[in-house]
This record gives sequence, C-alpha cells and structure tokens, in this order.
Amino acid sequence: MKKILAVLAALVLLFSTAACSAKESNQGDSQTTVQTEQTTKAEAESVSVEDYGFFSMNPYDETLKLDDRQKTILKYFDDSFIEIGFTDTLARNPKKLRGMKVYMFVSIQKILESTDESFTIVGTESFGNGDVPENLATDYNHAVVIKGPQPDERFMVGDIMMFYGVFEDIEAYTIDSVSYQLPTIQVYDTNSITYEGDYPFMDELDDIAKMIFGDDVITRDAKEGVDYEIDELHGYDPFKIIELGSSDSETAFEMDPYGEKIIKRGSTKKDCVSVLPAADFEHFYFYTQNLSSGTGKIEYMTKDFKPVWSVAVEAVENEYESFDPVVFDYNCETFMYMLGSDLHIVDVSSGEEKVSPVYVGERIKLAIGGDGCAILCGKGSKDNFIKVDPDGKILWKASVPFEVESCDSIQVQTDSSAIIGFRDRNYTAYVTAFEPDGSFSEPSCVVYGTTY
Repeated sequence: MKKILAVLAALVLLFSTAACSAKESNQGDSQTTVQTEQTTKAEAESVSVEDYGFFSMNPYDETLKLDDRQKTILKYFDDSFIEIGFTDTLARNPKKLRGMKVYMFVSIQKILESTDESFTIVGTESFGNGDVPENLATDYNHAVVIKGPQPDERFMVGDIMMFYGVFEDIEAYTIDSVSYQLPTIQVYDTNSITYEGDYPFMDELDDIAKMIFGDDVITRDAKEGVDYEIDELHGYDPFKIIELGSSDSETAFEMDPYGEKIIKRGSTKKDCVSVLPAADFEHFYFYTQNLSSGTGKIEYMTKDFKPVWSVAVEAVENEYESFDPVVFDYNCETFMYMLGSDLHIVDVSSGEEKVSPVYVGERIKLAIGGDGCAILCGKGSKDNFIKVDPDGKILWKASVPFEVESCDSIQVQTDSSAIIGFRDRNYTAYVTAFEPDGSFSEPSCVVYGTTY
C-alpha cells in the first residue's frame, strides 16, 4: 500500500468520459464470457473528481487537479500498488498496463544518469534476496528503467532497490552502444524509494499529521511503557503519537511511518479503532472492530470528531487471530460497504441507505471510480468481477479463467477502465486490464509466479 483539516476550495474537474455503461461482449470459446446489461450510454456526460472513491483517487494523476496537501494524504494511505516480479509483464503489455501503479525489487545494473536532482537507473528483477554485484544479470532485454528525484543518499550499481512508481511506457535507451526498448517507471517522490527495512514516511510524519488533523496538533515519538506495551499490535517498530492541541477532546492517535495506518491510541489487537479521512478531506471515518464481542461499526465524524452517523458491521476473526476487514470505499456522496453477500449504498450526508441492499455474493475488494460506480472482486471461478452503479444497478459481470483467491488491487483509470491485480489458489499473481464495459483480453498477465 497506502497511506487528513481546513475547508477546501472547490476542486471540480470536468472531463469527458463514458458514463457507467455496458454492452454485450463475447470473447470466443477460448475466452471468458462477460455478462452485461444493456444500458444507455451518455457519451458526452462529464464526471467530477468528487465522484472518485477515496482509495481510487490516484495522487500521481495530474488530470485530477489535486492540491499538494491532498496528494500527500492520498500517498500516505495508498495501498493499491501491484507488485511486479517479472519485468517482461510490462514489456509485453504496455497498451494494457500504462498508468499502472507498481512496486518492485530490482538489482541495479546500470546508472544512466545521477545528478543532485534526478536519477535514471536500469535494473533487473530481484526478490530482495541480497544479490551481490558479481552475480548480477546483464541481459538488458529483460530490464526495467526507473526514473525519479535523487534521494540524499544515492544508489549504486549492485544495490537492491525497492520502489513504488507508475508504469509510463516503453522507451528507447542506448546501453553500452546497444539500443534497447525498455519499460519505464516514474517515481514521483523520494518517499517512494526505499531500501528494505526503511520507514518511507518517517521524515514527513509531523507534516502529514498536520495536513490530516490540522495545525493545532502535537506530534511526538511513542514511548514504550507510557503510550503502549509490546503486544500483537505494537512491536518494536517506531511510530508517532498525535495529540490534539487546544481541542477539548482527549482523543489521540498512533501514526505508522510505513503509511496506510492511523489508529486510535489505546487500540489493541482485540479492540481496534482505525481512522480514515473522508473523501472531502474535511471529515473522518472511525472503523471499530471488537473481536471480544464480535461487533464492529463505521462512524462518519465531523472534523472535531463528533459522530454524524454510523453503520453496524461484522468483526470477524480469521485463522491468524486477526481481523478480516470490512470491504468498503467512499466518495463525497456515497459510502459503499459489504455486509455478508449484500452491497450497501449509503448517503454520506445523512447515513441513510439510498437503495435496498444489492445481492452481489461474497466480495473481497471494492473500488469506486470517477463515474461513481463500484467495481467489486470476489473469490471463486464465476462472476469474479462486478460493476454496480450508485443506484444499485449491476452493469456487468465478468469471469476470469482462474480460481480467484485474493485481490491485491483495483486501480480504476480516468476513462473508467480498470487494472486489477489478483491471485489464484496457487498464489500465482495476475494483472488484467478491463475495459469500461467489462470486456478484457486474455491471457491475463502473470506478474508473480510460484517458481520463486
């Protein structure tokens, strides 16, 4: 992944896109049939950035016109990157995968540029296993190029580099007088470049905390024995305590330097309250899970942490004695969440259900795109992916020729297409690009196999 409060100026960006629409698609006997409902296509209808779900807003997409504060907050909570283990996946599928957010381990083979401002690095796939220079591969036909701003400590040939970035395209490079066409990944900030074991947001936590909670906060390092005891939820990794300054509230929070995680101070493995910014960056959601009682709830809060409304959810313990998270996403107008096999669609302003719950079967991932529609992923071998509009209408269903076991990411693009990363029962990871109508081309791209 992963990783909120002044009143924002209006940030409405209109751009042309196809509305939530679907059409019949038949991909032949060797491909999976996409089942769709016929809908009227409003070809010229525009959508607003405010229609995007919080977890679907891409902080690296300049067309969204997000300000620096919003980008920073979204980067902190962003957990939608797809791990790439095979660089050939990008080289063979640029048309499908342009704009995909990826993270990789690479062995640095060549440094094409290294200045105080930027770097251009050639790397080959690695798995963070401590490769040493004399064992590095030199087949640049299976390499990837990473570009980004220079960190304070420069990388060197032989380093193992782990990074987060966006796949841009295939570009031409000359290495040792030989021309290559290589996939290029852009890293947008130094927080997205880290050695394994580093804390990518540690140096910025104080600033991020103020962006999320307002300027009147106190941030300090958490102290063992004072703020927490070592337990299943608190290990030896450092984190920050965020205390509200002049507020009458006694609420304080724990903030993780890895990103994606803010919890209420005092949370335990059995009784945890997660804190998330709302899509308007002014309100909050409190997500409570209590395994002792088997209860849970999601609360919509004002910026001074007064509850507006709440919904009851399940708090289910899995085989690892931790929480199975509730599946949800939200934009400025709609909060969507799964309860059992039903999708609930709630009006953010009132907390009232907009429509009757929609039966969609068990789902393990949900993302709301710029058209206000949700794409949901489920396990099994049938109807793995479903698209539902804000009124609860199922627009299309799609099945992939794999037994889906888990879903790593649903990345909804600005044209309402989607790039989805998922795994089968053998833990082989795939990425599949879906068109706005639910059609997709096979075979799906293998991004991580079981042979490593």
